[in-house]
Amino acid sequence: MKRIPNTMIRASAGTGKTYQLTNRFIRLLLYGAAPERIIALTFTRKAAGGFFEGILDKLAKAADDPAKAANLARDIEHAGAGPAEFRGALRRLVDSMGRLSLGTIDSFFHRVLGLFSTEFGMGGQFEMMGEYEKEQARLTVLEQMLAVRQVKKNEQDDLIKSYQLATAGKNDRDFVGAFSRHLADCHELLLSVPGAECWGDPDRIWPTGNPWTREKAELPDLVSDWQSMLNDEDFGKQVLNAFASIGDYLMSWEPGKDLFDKSKKMMKLAFDGLGAMHHGEWVFKYGNTKSMIQPSVEFDHKLERVLRYCIAWELELRLARTQGIHGLLDAFEKQYDFRVRRAGRLMFGDLPVLLAPAEGSVLLGGNGPDRLDLEYRLDGAFDHWLLDEFQDTSNVQWHAVANLIDEVVQDASGRRTFFCVGDQKQSVYQWRGGDPKLFDRLEANYGQAREGEFVSEQLNESFRSCPAVLKMVNRVFGDTAILTSFDEGRNAAERWAGIWEKHESADNRAKEKGHSMYLQVDDKDDRWRVVAQLLEKLQPVKNRLECAILVQTNKDAGQLVNHLRGAGLGMPIVGESATNPGADNPLGVALLSLFRAAAHPKDRFGIGHLRLTPLAKFLPADENEWQSALREVQRDIYRRGFESVAREWIDRITPELD
Repeated sequence: MKRIPNTMIRASAGTGKTYQLTNRFIRLLLYGAAPERIIALTFTRKAAGGFFEGILDKLAKAADDPAKAANLARDIEHAGAGPAEFRGALRRLVDSMGRLSLGTIDSFFHRVLGLFSTEFGMGGQFEMMGEYEKEQARLTVLEQMLAVRQVKKNEQDDLIKSYQLATAGKNDRDFVGAFSRHLADCHELLLSVPGAECWGDPDRIWPTGNPWTREKAELPDLVSDWQSMLNDEDFGKQVLNAFASIGDYLMSWEPGKDLFDKSKKMMKLAFDGLGAMHHGEWVFKYGNTKSMIQPSVEFDHKLERVLRYCIAWELELRLARTQGIHGLLDAFEKQYDFRVRRAGRLMFGDLPVLLAPAEGSVLLGGNGPDRLDLEYRLDGAFDHWLLDEFQDTSNVQWHAVANLIDEVVQDASGRRTFFCVGDQKQSVYQWRGGDPKLFDRLEANYGQAREGEFVSEQLNESFRSCPAVLKMVNRVFGDTAILTSFDEGRNAAERWAGIWEKHESADNRAKEKGHSMYLQVDDKDDRWRVVAQLLEKLQPVKNRLECAILVQTNKDAGQLVNHLRGAGLGMPIVGESATNPGADNPLGVALLSLFRAAAHPKDRFGIGHLRLTPLAKFLPADENEWQSALREVQRDIYRRGFESVAREWIDRITPELD
C-alpha cells in the first residue's frame, strides 16, 4: 500500500469537510485498505449516515462513469484508477457493511465497553439508562446521602458546607430541588472535568490576573458619587429618571439580586457601553430622543466604577458558588459510582470516563483491567482512524483513544494512518467538555514526525458563499482591534486572532452576485416586521430564490413563523425548529385537556382545566353528565381520528376567540 501521510485539516465552514472525509476513506480503499480496518467517528448519527451515503454515492458514480472516475482518481491522488477499480472498491465496501465501524464516538465507546465489560467489574452485563431512569438513580443516591445511617457525620458536614457555598446569595431552602438542578446541569461535566482547580478558581480562569476585582470602597459610596453628577449633565427627563431609578436600586443591591430589575433598557445600554466608558467615549440613544447622547468623561468614569464594582462582586459570589457546586457534586459522585455505576447502570457520559479514567484510577473501583492488554487487543482491530468534528472532542474522549492513535501515528511501516478534520471556530460543545485546543496540542505533538509523515492543512476557500457574503464575514471576524474592545481579559480575542484566516470564495462562487448588510432596530419587537419587509421586497418564490432565516432559539423561530404567516406575504413559510403546537398556546392546551379527560375520566387536572376554558360551554351544564359527553368524544376520536375531532371543537369555539 502506498504511504499516505497522517493528516490534520482545519476546515472553515463551507470549505468541503465532508468532501475531504469521504475522499480520504475512498483513497484508503483504492490503495488496498480493508474496509473493516477503517474506523470513522463523528458526533451524530445523522452525520455518520451522511458520511456513509457520501462514500457510496461517489463510488457508485465513479464505477459507472469514466469521466467521474477520472475526476475522483485525481482528487484522491490515485492516477490511473478507472471505473473497474471503483467498482471493486464498492463491492468490497458493500460486502463488509456488517463489519464497518462508521458511527458516533459514543457508539464506539459503548461497543468497546461491551467487549471488555467483565474487565471493568460489571459482571459482563451493563445497561444504558434513559433520561427518566437516570433522574431516578440520581434521586435515589441523593436520598441515601441524606440518610444519617448511610453516610458518616463528617461527610454530611462537608455536604452542608458545600451547599451553603453553592447557594450563597440565594434564599433557597429546597435542598433536594437545588441539588437535583445542579446534578442535571453539571454531573456529566464533572465526569469530564473532575479536578477542583477547574471549578471557580480565579487564577485558573485569569492566569495573568483577575481583571474583575472590587476596589476598596463601598457600593453606596460609589453610587452616591456618581449620582451627584446627574444634575450637571444635559440629560432629558426620561434619561434622568432612568439613571435616578438605577442609582436608588443600586444603593441596596447585593450579589444574587437582578442587576436589571430597574430601568432594564438603560442598564443594558450602560453595560454594552462599558468599554467605551473606560475611554470616556460612551454614546447612546434612549427613549424618544432622536439625537445621540454623550455624557461627560467624568460621568463615564464614575458610572464605569459602579458597574465594574457590581460585576466584580457578582463574580466573587459566583466563583464561590461554583466551588460549592463542585463540592456537592464530588461528594455525590463518590456515592453514585459505588451504588449505580458499579452495578452496571450507565449514562453515555460514563463511557469515555470508564475507558480513560482520571489519573489512571478506574471509577468502578479495584485495579480495573490491564490497560496495556486492553489497548493491545483494541489496537489490533483498526489500521486507519478518521475523526470528524474534532474541535468538539473532549479531553476525556481523546484520552480514551489517545494511546491507540499514538500507536498508529508512530507506526514506522506507514501502513497505518490517522486523519482528523474540524474547525476550532465552530466549537459549540465546550459546555459539554469539547476542547478546541486539542488541535494545537496534537499538531505540536505529531508535527515532530519526519517530513512527509504528518501533514497539517488549512481550508479557507468556501464552496458555499459568494464574495459579498464573505466580505462581511471577514470584516466582522477579522478585525482583531474591534474584537479586543469586547474582550475584557484580552485572552479570547488573542486566541481568535491566532486561528482566524481570511475566507475566500471558490471558483464556483467567485463570480456570483450577492449582497450583505447589517441592520439594527431600536426596539426588539420591530425585528420580525423588518424581516417581513425584506421578504416582501426580495420575493424569493417569484424570483426562484432559496431563502433561509436563522434565529437564536426555537422560541424565536416560532414567533417569526407566526408573524410572517400573518403578514400576508403570499408565500409559503415553513418552520424547521422544534415546536410543540399542541401545547404552546392556550387553545392547544385546552384541547389537550379535553382529550385527556376523554381518555381518563378521573383525570382531575384535565377536568379542572376544562372548567376554566370556553370549551366548558359546549359540555353539559350538569357536570354529572360530563362523563357520558366525554365518552362520546372518545368514541368520535376512535371513529374519525384526532384531526377531525379537533377541527370540530375548534369550529365550535372560534366565535368565542378574540
